[in-house]
Amino acid sequence: MSKDCPCEATKQSKHSPSKVSNTETLLFVLIEPHNYSQNDITPVAFSKTELKESRVSVSRKKHTTREVLQQEVIDVLLERDSRRQLVGILKADCGNVRNLKAEESKNRRACCVLDDGTLKNIGHAHLGFSEITKQQPKNLQAASRRNLILLFGKKLTIDDAYN
Repeated sequence: MSKDCPCEATKQSKHSPSKVSNTETLLFVLIEPHNYSQNDITPVAFSKTELKESRVSVSRKKHTTREVLQQEVIDVLLERDSRRQLVGILKADCGNVRNLKAEESKNRRACCVLDDGTLKNIGHAHLGFSEITKQQPKNLQAASRRNLILLFGKKLTIDDAYN
């Protein structure tokens, strides 16, 4: 896709139907107290560490049915801790994520979106910092993370996320 995200040029997983398109909608699951607490996103959500390693899990709405999102994402996260509960879903257009610009490098991309389909969840994908963002100081990476969170917007119900 670009020099900032060379990994997007090829399909990453044999289980993915395709590379992630700019026209796709990305879904991020909010689970309390895992990545959401006291009416706000916690540092675990879109963590800088996971962004640096391109490991922030999202679902490609076009390739993830509600049933698969429930069984392969939500239920898996809930099973890890009995205190956990589904809070909602965040949603963003992939093209908008890819259009986020790196701080102090406004002509360079801040984030990459990679397919990472699995056998049971072909619509799984990862978000990560672009190569330029990975090289920036921590405060600029934090600013790129905040911009990404703002882009995903307000929390939705699963029904609203699929409408």
